[in-house]
Amino acid sequence: MKNYEKFPDQFTKKSFHRKIEGSGNENIAIIGAIHGNERIGIEVIKELLQKNEFNEKSFKNLYLVGGNPRAYAENKRFIEANLNRCFGKENDKSLKHLENSYERAIAKEIQKILEKCQRVLDIHQSRSKDNFIVCKKGSLGLAKKMNAQMIIISPELGHYDDPEGISVGSTDKFVDSIGKKGIVYEFGDMHAPDQTENIKNAYQESLNFISNKSRENSGSPEIIETIFVYRTKENFILNPEIKQFSVLKQNQIIGNDGDKVIKVHPEHVGHKIYFAKSEKNIGQEAFFIGRPLSK
Repeated sequence: MKNYEKFPDQFTKKSFHRKIEGSGNENIAIIGAIHGNERIGIEVIKELLQKNEFNEKSFKNLYLVGGNPRAYAENKRFIEANLNRCFGKENDKSLKHLENSYERAIAKEIQKILEKCQRVLDIHQSRSKDNFIVCKKGSLGLAKKMNAQMIIISPELGHYDDPEGISVGSTDKFVDSIGKKGIVYEFGDMHAPDQTENIKNAYQESLNFISNKSRENSGSPEIIETIFVYRTKENFILNPEIKQFSVLKQNQIIGNDGDKVIKVHPEHVGHKIYFAKSEKNIGQEAFFIGRPLSK
């Protein structure tokens, strides 16, 4: 059993990674702490290095990447900008306003690693107790190998309603844009007082990802295709009765944005709402709506 260098408790560079050499064919990456207040990704990376239970024949190089050190140290989602909206090529016009931000500099550094990889797993958490994956259609086959209860297909258009659809932003979109496979895996509620089960699930799925192992759970995951993203116009306050992944009803109030009441659009009745939250920052995502597809 090899002894790998310990992942630091406080990583202080713009981003931090370990590279483990194997004897396989693929370069793969596992990322934690893209959002600094989603803690379990770093715990999983530490366990992978400590326990050494992965098969080195499964990869040529395994990159274990810590995403946002300052945000992680301060237990904040981000410092200046959402890091998972900062990934993209130099000519991506939708990222121009982020170019001088702390997070954009980190994204550029991490991109150098992702460009080398054939598969990428980005570990996150949400406000839902459910385990689910977000990915582009091109990575749906990879996502189906995992044991998630749901798979959300990312919208085709950019996150900033860019009419040309050139915005990349997230790790899964960036990896897809360069012809590789990538998934964002959400492991349970980030606010749960006990994260033991979430860490256990994330660790086991990371081992499955490394070995490219097929799904163990019986049945198929529910697949949801994102069709709408609402962004704050003034100050969005979520209706507390709205639950993550609930089915939207006719005339249901989703929340208030300034003086405007936001109700369910007739075209969205019967669809599901997720990543819903109160959001005071203009232009930031307040909720997503998706239509369930057949399994």
